[in-house]
Parts: sequence; C-alpha cells; structure tokens
Amino acid sequence: MDEARVKYEVIHSIPGRLRLRVPWLKNQPQNGLVDGWRTVPGVTSIRVNYTCASVVIKYDTTIVTPKRLLYALARRRATAAESQMTEISRQQGMNNRWRWLPVATAGVAFALALVGGFIPRLVLLAVTSAVTLPVYSRATQSIVQNRRLNVDVLDAAAAVVMTLRGNLVASAFMVWLISVGEYIRELTAQRSHRAVMDLLGTVGHSAWAIRQGRKVQVSVEDLRVGEIVVLYPGDLVPVDGTVVNGKALVDQKTLTGEPMPVVKSPGDTVYGSTVLSDGKLYVRAQRVGYDTKAGKIIHLIESAPRHDTRIENYASKFADQLVPPAFLAAGAMLTLTRDTARTASFLIVDFGTGIRVTAPTTILASMAVAARNGVLIKGGRSVEKLAEVDTVVFDKTGTLTRGDPGVVDVISLNSLFASEDILRFAAAAEMRLKHPAARAIVRRAEELRLAIPDRGESQHFLGSGVRADIGEQVVHVGNARLMHQVGVSIPKAAWHAEHIHGREESLVFVALDDDVIGVIAYADPIRPESRAVVEALRALGIRDILMVTGDHRHAAIAVASELGIDDCYAEVLPQQKADIIQDLQTSGRTVAVIGDGVNDSPAFAYADIAVCLDQGADAAKQAAGVILMRDTLWELPLAVEIAREAMVLVRQNYQLTVIPCVGALGLATLGVLGPIGATLISNGSTILAGIRSLKPLFRNGHIG
Repeated sequence: MDEARVKYEVIHSIPGRLRLRVPWLKNQPQNGLVDGWRTVPGVTSIRVNYTCASVVIKYDTTIVTPKRLLYALARRRATAAESQMTEISRQQGMNNRWRWLPVATAGVAFALALVGGFIPRLVLLAVTSAVTLPVYSRATQSIVQNRRLNVDVLDAAAAVVMTLRGNLVASAFMVWLISVGEYIRELTAQRSHRAVMDLLGTVGHSAWAIRQGRKVQVSVEDLRVGEIVVLYPGDLVPVDGTVVNGKALVDQKTLTGEPMPVVKSPGDTVYGSTVLSDGKLYVRAQRVGYDTKAGKIIHLIESAPRHDTRIENYASKFADQLVPPAFLAAGAMLTLTRDTARTASFLIVDFGTGIRVTAPTTILASMAVAARNGVLIKGGRSVEKLAEVDTVVFDKTGTLTRGDPGVVDVISLNSLFASEDILRFAAAAEMRLKHPAARAIVRRAEELRLAIPDRGESQHFLGSGVRADIGEQVVHVGNARLMHQVGVSIPKAAWHAEHIHGREESLVFVALDDDVIGVIAYADPIRPESRAVVEALRALGIRDILMVTGDHRHAAIAVASELGIDDCYAEVLPQQKADIIQDLQTSGRTVAVIGDGVNDSPAFAYADIAVCLDQGADAAKQAAGVILMRDTLWELPLAVEIAREAMVLVRQNYQLTVIPCVGALGLATLGVLGPIGATLISNGSTILAGIRSLKPLFRNGHIG
C-alpha cells in the first residue's frame, strides 16, 4: 500500500477541520499512516478513533485549501510500519484460509498408506514423513525453546519409531488424529469479544449538538461534557446526561433489562446506547465516550478474568505428565537389556496420542449433535464448564419472558360493546404508533382478524396515549393519566385497574366520547416453557436457580413466584450482576448465566459459562460460550445433558486408552510383547477410543 492512494470518505467538513472515515484503519490499528499524514503541510493536529476508523484533522486555512489537503492526504505514503502491518494481516488471512490443510493432507497420507500395495514404498515414506513435519516442529520447539518434554515430543518419537519400523499406516493415522485435535484447538482459539468491544461504535458515528447557538452534526467522539445534544426518534443516545428540554419515550432494554420504554422529561437521566422510541429530547452531556455507563461495561469486560479458549482439559495435562517417565523407562530398558525391540515397544506404547485425540474428538462430536438440536457451543472449554454447572442465573426480560408485550385481557365495561368492539376501536386509534402497547393491541386485533375501522385526525399524547376521530366519534386510548387529562371519568374501571395490577399487568383504557367503555390489559408474557425448563434443570441436579434482572421489583417477584424460582434479585445494574456472580463463585459454585441483552455482558464475562438466546444482542451472543439458536429455552437442559455425557465419555475413553497401554508396558517389560504387539495394542486402543468418541453423533431424543 506504500505506493497506492489511501481511500477515505469525507464525513464532515468545516473550515479548518475535516472528519474522514478510513476503513483500512479499523483492521490496521497503530500503523504509520497517521504519522505520515502529520507531516502534510498545513496540518496542525490529528485525532484517530481506530474502532470507528475515524480521523479528525485540523489544518491552517492560510496554508492549505481543503481540496489540496485531501489530495496530499490521499497521496501521502505511510511509514514502513504500515507495510509491515499489511503483510501481517495478509499472512493471518492466509493462515485462516489454509488452517484445514494439515488435516486434509494427513487424511490423504493415511488413505494412501491403507492402499499401500498400489503405491511405491518410497512415495509412501515421503508422504508420511512430510505430514509428520508439524509434529517434529512442535517437538523441537518444546525441547529447544521451552526446555521441556511434552506429549509432542513423545508423539514425534513414536512417529519416528513406527516409520523406521515400516509401520506407515499407524504413523499416518496417528498424525491425522493429532491434526484433527490441532484443528479443533485452532478454531476455538479464534473466539473473541469483538462485538462487545465495538459497543460504543454502535451508538452512532454522528450526533446533533448545539454549538454557537445552532445545531451542527458532529462525530460522537467529538462530543464534550456540558454540551447540549439533540435527539430525535430512532436515535441511539450517545452520552450519559440530563434532559433539559423535551419529552420522549426511551427504550432502555439493552442496558437495564426493562421491557417497556420509559418516559423521559426535564430533570431525568438518559444513558448511552439506549434508543429514543418517540419524541424529542435536548440532553446535557455529563459523561461521554468510555466514561458512560456503556463504556464502563466495556471496561468491566476488558478487565474480567479470561478463560483460554483452547481445549485445556485433563487430556493434555495427563499426557504431558506421562512423557518423562516414558522416556526414562525406555532408557532404563535399553541400558539393562540392550534390547532395541523392548525399547521400541516402550516408545510405541503411546499414552499421549490416545488421550490427546479422544477428548477433542468427543468434544467435536458433542458440539455437532448440540448444533443439530439447536445449541451452538463455542468449543471444548464451554463444554467442560457447562458439564460442571451447579448454579443457573436467569435474566428475566427476553429470557424467561418474551421481551415483547402482548394483550392478555380485554374487558368491556359497557353492555353495548363486546370485547371485540373495544379492541377494534383501540387498534384503529393505535394503528400508526410504534409504542409496544400499540403494537400489542394492533397485533392482537390482526390475530383475531377483526375489521379495523379507518381513523381520521389524531393526536398523540407522549407517554399517555392517543386521541383519534373514528367516524363521528372521538376515541381516547391510554393510561389513567390521559383519561384525567381529557376529563374522562374512570370510576367503573377502578376495581379492574387494582385487580389487574395485582397480576403485574399494565392497563390501557378505551374511552368513546366521554365514557370509558373498556380496559385492555397487556404484559410481557412468560415463555410457556420457562417453568418446565426450571423443573428440568432441577431434575438434572442443578443446585440453585436464581433470577437477576434490572426490571421493577414487583414484576420480577411475580415472575419468579410463578416459575418456582426462590432467589430473585431485581432492579440490578449490569455491574451489580457481575458482583452477584462473583459472590456465588466465591462460595464454591460453578455458575451459568442465561441472558440476551448488552446489560448481561458483564455477568457473562465473569460467569463460568454464559448462555445467550439467538435473538439476543450481538454483543451478548459474542460474549456467550453457548447460544440457544431456537426461540425456546428447552435447549438449555439439553445442552447441559450433552455436555455432561461428553465429559463422561472423555473419562471412559481415558480408561480405555490407559488400561490396555499399562498392560502393554507390563508385557513389554517381561519381553513377552514386541513392537508389533505394542503397536497393535497402543494404536488399537486409540482407534477404539476414537470410534467411541463419535458416540454423541448417534444420540437421539430431545427434552420437552
């Protein structure tokens, strides 16, 4: 790229200041390009946001014009560091594309060895030796750089012995199994929290701020504390601040877990990464960038303890511990007996390969069967932790509940109107509104296939309801505040309001002219399977089941009570969720957290295993180790069962590998078992364990 033009997009330009988007910077942070731009004549300062690929350049208008400045920037070469970063990126891309190659070539070598009678011996030897080179390379690295013996060294020694003795089939098969394990480890090592780290980037690349008495569009990273930010419907709030003017509905679900938008008016606080559903706000910024609540969530995740995503289980540790004794025993045998056959037998009896390959093979098969049943498990570490879980922590909104309100009851208060009439009037008035209650009413009318009348003029009362002309009649649909505001008495509905609120449902009153003719109750419904899933988890021996939510206490307690969940934490902030998880872990529990929103991400970061529903926020799905890909919780107990079965199978395969090999070593010590017999026992147990590792693929049945 040294000689090429730098591609950019002008986002904002005023005399003396340019804001550019340079997509290349997002994948090449901390390169020399920006340093090169600083030397352009007339440039006075440069600020860069690599996450957003944004560059703000200030320049002296007396030295350079915008047109000449842009031309100079486009032609300016980067430093040598830029070329180096480009080359590294290119190499990483090539490595990712060709990661499967060792598995394929080792498989071909094994297939050729099986039909070796048709292929010259020297060709087979060359092919087998070539595919074994990665094993030799890792063994050399372990000895030279790490100065220790591990399973790679034993694998290399066994491969050499088997190749020298002409057992190319066993050698090629062993290398192929090792390649499969390495392939699995490399895939799981690629998992990251990139979507979470980009959370502030989703807030939006620009915002409207009041500067020098007029509204100007500026980049979010340029917003300053104390500035007035103007927000319109659909805008993502870019700052934490206080409303100074206006009134609006703000959807805080992704940050606080509240299922319904809340009304914000002067004096109220709004938070970054929430969404303006309706209305208009003027907000004075109090915290910007990484000082916002959303920014602190990111910092919390960055500082959380990280688990290695490679398959770090019993296999590698146990196999490595066996390597020094194996070499010592082989050396002692050679010293005492001068019998190279016995010595070769000791090296051929390879605990390491069988132990090392059965675990990842079992994990891969379990992940495959889980995916077939709607569960995405992101690697061996997640399988292992899921199998150990004894405590489950549920979020409420969007997890135990649907996260989208629906009409649960329509009550007529006037004998002249049926419940369908009430719903028809309400749907006509709410037809074009985007409030969750309005969507629920219209959706219910459409489900019942009601004929919704046309409406004439209408007036929206933010946070209260709507007035609409339907035919020659005036219809008001809204809460009690709207009814009082327009002078409509609701004494007949008082009992119904009290009764329904006892069930933690919300009310919409429907008035025709000056009389309330009906009441519509709506609520965020509990998932139909939630209680059965809680019971299924208890049947699996889960020690404790809790609910932790940012929703209101009364609604949370009502849901927990209905589902049979004893421990409930309500009105909890994201940081407090993480504290609760850590307290549970301190008491010795292995904790799984199930949620779907950005507000769950800190808890995800500290949980032993995080589970997210597929319709959850991208940040939550990226942070989770398990994703339930269907719109149901039934896959959660299924995932626990699959994980537990996988770890039981891993332990059984260890025994199947170790016990025959121990017997083979005993027989080799007595001189009863030679290299051929050792190869048959060692590789035979490995093959048998490898075949058994595929057992999860034949699993049938589904909970629920």
